[in-house]
Amino acid sequence: MATWIKYALVIAVVAVIGFLLTPIVFTVPETGPQPTSGQVANFMVLGAWDALLLGVAVAVAAFGWPSVRRAFPASKAMAVAVFVSLLFLFGSWWPHLGLHSVVGDNLNLLIAVDYGFHVPLGIASLIILRGLFTIGRERSVEAVGRADAARAPRARAPERSRERDHRHEV
Repeated sequence: MATWIKYALVIAVVAVIGFLLTPIVFTVPETGPQPTSGQVANFMVLGAWDALLLGVAVAVAAFGWPSVRRAFPASKAMAVAVFVSLLFLFGSWWPHLGLHSVVGDNLNLLIAVDYGFHVPLGIASLIILRGLFTIGRERSVEAVGRADAARAPRARAPERSRERDHRHEV
């Protein structure tokens, strides 16, 4: 089965399950402001989007490690950091939105939820940025090396010495 099909299947299955489980896992308190029907529609679109991103996180967790590892052949630590960062960037939105709906009017809890997600999201973004800079630097070094090798004079095969040739003539 083609890799993109495996990704698509996992993403679709997890997204549907995540979307359907959202109201069960994250029950909205009955107190507090009640959304209008238009707002409910917007929350459902956001919920579907976040469930889709959750599916991407699961698919990347299932199939993405070899690609990330190949991108960072010189550093397994950087590969692991980027991989975990990608999983968090994609997978954290579903619980983040769900917890926003659960906290209701409790602003202290809302602040805790936001710090718990926004700070790690920023850190994950910085790790991925560092990884991209690393890839760019490695590729530019490789490109310079290839360009230098292309400009270098070609080594010629050594000429046979006459002494050697004379030995065989005797």
